[in-house]
Amino acid sequence: MNACLFSRNSSPARAQRTVALAVWLLIAAPLLLGGALWTARAAPAAQGTPPVRLPYDAPFDAPHRAGAASLGERSTALTAPEYASWSKLVFQSARNEQDWEVYSAAGDGSDQVNLSNDGAMDVHPRLDRAAARLAFASDRHGNFDIFVANADGSVQTRLTDDGADDVSPAWSPDGGRLAFQAYRDGQAEIYLMNADGSGQARLTSHDDYDGQPAWSPDGSQIAFVRRASGEYHIWAMNADGSNQRPLSNQPYSEGPAWSPDGSQIAYDCDGDGDGWQEIWLMDAGGGNQRQVYDPPESYT
Repeated sequence: MNACLFSRNSSPARAQRTVALAVWLLIAAPLLLGGALWTARAAPAAQGTPPVRLPYDAPFDAPHRAGAASLGERSTALTAPEYASWSKLVFQSARNEQDWEVYSAAGDGSDQVNLSNDGAMDVHPRLDRAAARLAFASDRHGNFDIFVANADGSVQTRLTDDGADDVSPAWSPDGGRLAFQAYRDGQAEIYLMNADGSGQARLTSHDDYDGQPAWSPDGSQIAFVRRASGEYHIWAMNADGSNQRPLSNQPYSEGPAWSPDGSQIAYDCDGDGDGWQEIWLMDAGGGNQRQVYDPPESYT
């Protein structure tokens, strides 16, 4: 598995379990991030209500959470015009064990279409909030760069052109900027650029891994994952890179995703150290951290 797809150098078994968990999260996510569904379904999720499998081909498909941020360093989907309809999903797939491609599907898993169809590694797809533009990472020119396209995959345009890998794009809520993860300084850092690729600037400067950026709904904050002393934690910062602070307490916390009102952050976490990722929630300031879903082994 390419190291750019996962933030840790996981064993193949752990990587496969994590991708399989992503499949279940495609349905579990509305329990966490579906606007009005947040309140209505949070309690059943906490009680372990099993999600429903969509017709994807795990482990070679990695569908991702509508209205959420990334799981690991993979990708997400947004719906138009807000987060409640779940009408369109984007995901990456390595079907038939071929190179990863970007696909779209209807919210029920039907109408699956290969959008990138390039033959290279095309990963980390993100739709903007209007579901009009698609951002993704591709290594079609040798290393991973950030591309944008229309939501139907047409007019694919390269935004970054650097000798290091640029991955994990994340649209700002207004669609005017993209945060992304870049390895330009010898390790992963968070960068920011305008939606046309101009104004590229580094937001974090850390001697280890910073990645998986996720915008708050009001565009003022970016949550991300920082590794220090071998442990991964959720951090947050202002959108200009200032006021960087830790949020999560548990090691191996990844994939931050804001609630639609910005009051809470969902993330996946190996809270008990057993090698299995669970779904956790916390207040946006880092308080009230709790596990809300622990998938049975039969799901992963």
